Amino acid sequence: AAHQVVAGIVSVAQFCPEPLSACAQSVLATAGPRNANGFATSKESLYVRKAGRLLLLAGLGLGAGVGAICASILAYQPEMFTKNATVMTEVGSVAPIVFFSILTYCCVCVTDGLVFATGRIEFAALTQVINLPLSAYALWFCVSKQELGLFGIWFVVLGLFILRVSENIFILARDLGPQAWRKIVSPAERMSMEEEDFNDVESQKQN
Repeated sequence: AAHQVVAGIVSVAQFCPEPLSACAQSVLATAGPRNANGFATSKESLYVRKAGRLLLLAGLGLGAGVGAICASILAYQPEMFTKNATVMTEVGSVAPIVFFSILTYCCVCVTDGLVFATGRIEFAALTQVINLPLSAYALWFCVSKQELGLFGIWFVVLGLFILRVSENIFILARDLGPQAWRKIVSPAERMSMEEEDFNDVESQKQN
């Protein structure tokens, strides 16, 4: 029962950062892949960096605000969801971890949008394939082996969010870090890639 209450609160909170993810994918749909592949001009690269950092800051602020509201409700108003004293105690005990889970998830959502905006779909798919069995094992270990109960469940959830945001930031570091980090392809490489793209388009037209 306590898990259902917490899961309900967190599920609603997860809708909040979705517009930031959509914004990243739409605003950086053109400049993002160009910057990631080394085709971007200095102005385009600077635009991508500023936009990406702004979205990350917005995600942090939104996560802190929404997380604080949800954690406060769980800690101080659990009777809104149940009258059972045991359930209210359990719900209140995980309020701090719920705050950090929501905060981290908002950052995950933004960085997911940035990963998609830069065209790194394969990376996103690969990390999910790796993360799923790791999360399943961690959940089994914390809940079944260590018998941590509700705290164990949300500890694993927080760990998964931290892992995901770390993976995303690792791959995005070159795109959002200092201007000196940006990838730049040589004119010869650019001409070769553009020629390959042209040949692909012509081949698709013939088919």
